[in-house]
Amino acid sequence: MNKTLTKLLFSTLFALSLASCASKEPVSSVQPSGDTSIEEPPAPEPYIPEKDSYKVACVGDSLTAGHYWANEAYPVYLQNYFNENGISGISFDVKNCGVNGISITGYGGSWDDPAKKYVLQDVYQQAVTYQPDIICILLGTNDATGWKNAEAGFKDGYKALLDSFRQDVPGASFVIMTPPPTTGSNQFNIPGDVIVETVDPIIRDIAEEEELALVDTEQVFENYEPLGDLIRSDKVHLSVKGAELMAETLANGIFDLM
Repeated sequence: MNKTLTKLLFSTLFALSLASCASKEPVSSVQPSGDTSIEEPPAPEPYIPEKDSYKVACVGDSLTAGHYWANEAYPVYLQNYFNENGISGISFDVKNCGVNGISITGYGGSWDDPAKKYVLQDVYQQAVTYQPDIICILLGTNDATGWKNAEAGFKDGYKALLDSFRQDVPGASFVIMTPPPTTGSNQFNIPGDVIVETVDPIIRDIAEEEELALVDTEQVFENYEPLGDLIRSDKVHLSVKGAELMAETLANGIFDLM
């Protein structure tokens, strides 16, 4: 894996997302008479409060759960990365809170059902019981499959999930993630064009509007060559290399937020 590429992509993408986390105090452009110095803007406050240990919940669908390959899901590699490349004196515990066949709205193509909203599932309650310090959300791929029904409620549904977590896990920090692209026609009928052209832009808007950190997985993956190495042969789920890249990008992003 090219760590330099990962860090470069992440720093570029995160710079945009974290701008809204900086102090909102205005910077005066008027200097006292005779003072030619340039006033520097205030440094941004840490997005994630400093602690000796952190619990990290990875919320999502089968891209998080791992589908048939739970032992090769990206949260597994996220834990490994924290263990091997973490910050001295700080520990991380990662919980996989993903579940197959779930979405923000409950819609997802052949199984369109509002009862399949993530917030209504047992795994949501498991995430709440865990009381994480950091909640990483990767949802939207299945919504794209049922986009005809999901479109109207996706943005509000995403914000409702955030609000639900805010109420049930007070003080948690959020990192939201755009779903990665697919690599062509697939057995799940997940439309890659809807993810890239519609779902991901909405998630970017949510990050800006809610002042949340964003990991733009789509762009990170699109800048990797060859993209096919990151996705399994089913054209949707993450390969080991893809899960490792996602974990490394997310972990370095969390470090930058501390």
